[in-house]
Amino acid sequence: MVAAWEARLAALRQAEGAAAEAAARAERERIARSYPLLESLADRVHALAQARTGADGLPARAEAARQELDASRATMRELTRRYLSAQDRVRAGGLTEAMGLILRRDYEWLPSERDLRRDTLEAQAQSSAAQLEAIEYSEEREDAGDPTTLQALEQKLPSDAAQRDELVEVLGEQVHAQAAALDDVLHDLQGLTAALDELVDARVRLERLAGEYRSYIEQRILWVRSTEPDPLPSLLAAPTRALELAEHLAGAPWGELASAAREHRAELGLSGLLLVALVVGRRHLKRKLAELGGLVRSYKTDRYLHTVRALVITLLLAAPGPLLAFTAGWLAGASEDKLVGSIGLGLRETARVWLALNFVRRLLVDKGVGSAHFRWPVNSLSAARRELRWLAPIVVALLFVVLALDRYGKATWSDSLGRPAFVLVMSAVSLASWRLLHSEAAFWSGLMRSGEGFVSRTHRLWSAVAILLPAALAVAALAGYLYTALQFGERLRDSIGLTLLLLLAYGLLVRWLYLERRKLAVAQALEARERRAAEAEAQAQAGTATTSGEQPVTPFDADRIDIPALDARTRELFRSGITVAMVLGLWFLWASVLPALQGLDRVQLWPELTLLDARDVQGTAVAPAGARRPARRARRRRARRTPRPRARRPARRARAPTRRPRAARRR
Repeated sequence: MVAAWEARLAALRQAEGAAAEAAARAERERIARSYPLLESLADRVHALAQARTGADGLPARAEAARQELDASRATMRELTRRYLSAQDRVRAGGLTEAMGLILRRDYEWLPSERDLRRDTLEAQAQSSAAQLEAIEYSEEREDAGDPTTLQALEQKLPSDAAQRDELVEVLGEQVHAQAAALDDVLHDLQGLTAALDELVDARVRLERLAGEYRSYIEQRILWVRSTEPDPLPSLLAAPTRALELAEHLAGAPWGELASAAREHRAELGLSGLLLVALVVGRRHLKRKLAELGGLVRSYKTDRYLHTVRALVITLLLAAPGPLLAFTAGWLAGASEDKLVGSIGLGLRETARVWLALNFVRRLLVDKGVGSAHFRWPVNSLSAARRELRWLAPIVVALLFVVLALDRYGKATWSDSLGRPAFVLVMSAVSLASWRLLHSEAAFWSGLMRSGEGFVSRTHRLWSAVAILLPAALAVAALAGYLYTALQFGERLRDSIGLTLLLLLAYGLLVRWLYLERRKLAVAQALEARERRAAEAEAQAQAGTATTSGEQPVTPFDADRIDIPALDARTRELFRSGITVAMVLGLWFLWASVLPALQGLDRVQLWPELTLLDARDVQGTAVAPAGARRPARRARRRRARRTPRPRARRPARRARAPTRRPRAARRR
């Protein structure tokens, strides 16, 4: 009822503004024809009337703000209902699998923090602009109502005009019309600012409530089993689930992809041309990469730009397969069918991992960027290539299955097909990490020869994390915590990508440092040779050449740069920067799962004894005085039946009777 009344009132205000705008336009045209001197004042009245009409008019803006306010309040009511319902269910039944499904559903339904914050800032900006606009119109209204303003305008009229009296009369009418238009504008602005203030308050409260519910879910969702803890029944049902999936795939509306392809033929054509160019120019790119590797071996032809070009070529060589998968996933994601859309999303996310693996593999080839430009140890590169040769196909294929089934959201398929695929992926990653990072591995032995440092000293710590974390996620998935394992697996994937990106950045920095150090060394060598030649020529001219048994004294050069010390300090600075970036990046990636660790506060590992005051426990339920306590009474009975040996007390010495004072006896 109230909403209908507000909508009716807004429509009336808009109609009133439209009528006022039409009247002002007609009056402006009349005054412009009859009284050109008053045309500017009529234009202002018309502009004030226009401020109340159209989609950008004040009534329309106020109505839009009220609609957004109603939407925010509706979202807040729904959010409050879900929040309270979740709390009641958790208190009543605990964190069960069904409760975990509800929490995951609500977590996906929650508006994102970024969107909520953006909407709040937008509403605050609109409110501030409306208040500033109201202040400006209020000042103009005060000037329009001041009698001195009318007198000043009358003085600007020509004194010898034949129509002066008529001009003064029309001027007064226009001033009053301007004041009335300003009153209407201020009234509309008052309603707009009130609606915007309520909208800002509602969005702030919505943002706060959504953050509380999100934190509530994050503290509990990772500690709830999403599947059965026994994986054997789901594994036995895997063939049946695979047949069900095949039937759904056969019945999926794949014909929609043809219509989607026709709608996006320009994008698909561009992607196809790029893919054909990458496949056709593959040999040329390989030859160019080998040529750049040969150029960096010589001082005369070595340039930092060669390394940048080699990295670009390496990325292009790694791109064809991932580009095809990403294009297919983008096309499938346009389908309205849930299964086809889930497959498209899985393809897009898998394409990123595939591109990273291909790029790393191309980075480690012979005469590639790793060996020719960065001068990484050859034994380590060959060991890493051997592991990637079998690891990459397993990770790409199984990761697509895991992501597609997880995005589809059918629990039976994820349990029977997605969980085994995830366990295999994590097991393969853990095995590859162990084969690369254990102390006797060829990969680590080659890195150890390159030098000592913080990474070498902490090798046992971070290698244990790299080996045991994927294995722990596989065990968690087998134990029924598949959702938890998937969340941690995504962070692990992003952490590995961050590590590879920082290693590449460090390699580029060291490469630049190597070139600058060589330039300095060559410059110092040339300078020393010129100095020796000048000294020899001076000695020859003076006839004071040294004898065969004497050695010339080399003069001390205070401006000479200690290149090894400078190189060591710069490398230390680079390592510190990379370490700080690594810590900040890991914190950013894992910060979203840190609230789940607060759930450990509810786990009691040992009993806690607390002494309370009687005043603090008045509302605490206390057992009645006559209540039976069987265990305590039984202990007391056994204690009374068991005779205790009495210790022999020493004899007391006799004390002389003391005489109390007379006042004490009277009392």
